[in-house]
Amino acid sequence: MLSYRNKRLIRKFTRKRIIIYGSVLAVLVVLSLFAPYFAPYDPIQISMEGRKSPNLDHIFGTDRLGRDILSRIIYGTKYSLSIGIMSVSIGLIFGTTMGVLSAYYGGLVDTIIMRFIDALLAFPGILLALVVIAVLGPGLFNVMLAVGISTVPEYARLARGKVLSVMQLEYIEAIHSIGGSNIRVILKHILPNISAPITILATLQVGNAILVGSGLSFLGMGAQPPTPEWGLMTAEGRSFMSQAWWISTFPGIAILITVISINQFGDGLREAIDPYLKE
Repeated sequence: MLSYRNKRLIRKFTRKRIIIYGSVLAVLVVLSLFAPYFAPYDPIQISMEGRKSPNLDHIFGTDRLGRDILSRIIYGTKYSLSIGIMSVSIGLIFGTTMGVLSAYYGGLVDTIIMRFIDALLAFPGILLALVVIAVLGPGLFNVMLAVGISTVPEYARLARGKVLSVMQLEYIEAIHSIGGSNIRVILKHILPNISAPITILATLQVGNAILVGSGLSFLGMGAQPPTPEWGLMTAEGRSFMSQAWWISTFPGIAILITVISINQFGDGLREAIDPYLKE
C-alpha cells in the first residue's frame, strides 16, 4: 500500500510528465498541420548547389540533391504521425472488435477468432508487417495497413480478457435477464468499461508504430522518394555518414524525440488512471 506522501509525489510527477510531453506532442501536431507556414523551403525542391553542411541559410544543412533538411523534417512530421495514428486505429478497431466478440459470444466464435489471433502471434510484429508489405507492395498506405495488422493480436487479447472480467459483473447479468439486446449491452455497458486500458495501449502503441513504419521506409518498403518521411530520409543519408552526417542524424533525432514523447505521455496517462495508484 502506498503512503499518502508517495501517492502525492507520483501524482505530481505524473502531471508534470503529461504536461511536458503533451506539449511536445502538441507542437508536433501543429507542425504537421501547418507545415507550409513553418518550413523555410519547399521540401522536394532540388537545388543545383547540392549538398551543404548546416549553416545560417540551412540550419540542418541540405541533402545530396540540395533539399533543405529542416523543411523536409517539418513536412515529414505529418507522414510519421499519420503512420502512427492510422496504424494504431486499424489495430484498435479490428483487434478490439474481435476480442469483444470472442469473449462475449464464446463457444465456436471464441475458438475461431482466438485461433486466428494465435496464428498472427506466431509471427513477430515486424516480420508480419514485412509479409503484408511483400504481398501488397511498398507504399505509405500499405505501411499503415501492415503495421496496423501486426498490432491486432495485442488489442484482441487485451479486449477479450477485460470483457471476460466485465461479463462476471452482476449488473450485466441483470441487463440480460430483463431482455437487453446484445448490441446494447456491448455498446452501452461493456465498451465503456474496457475503454481505459485500450486507450492506454493505443497511446503507447503509436510510438512503436512510428518506429516500425520508419524502419520499413528505411528498408525501402514504405514511403517512396521524394516523400519527406523520416525513415526514408535516414536511409538516404546512410551512404554519406562520414562526409555528411547531418542528412541521417537530424531525421533520426526527430524520430527519437517523437517516440520518447509519445511513450512518456502514454506512461503518464497510465499512471494517472491506474487504480492501484489511487488506493
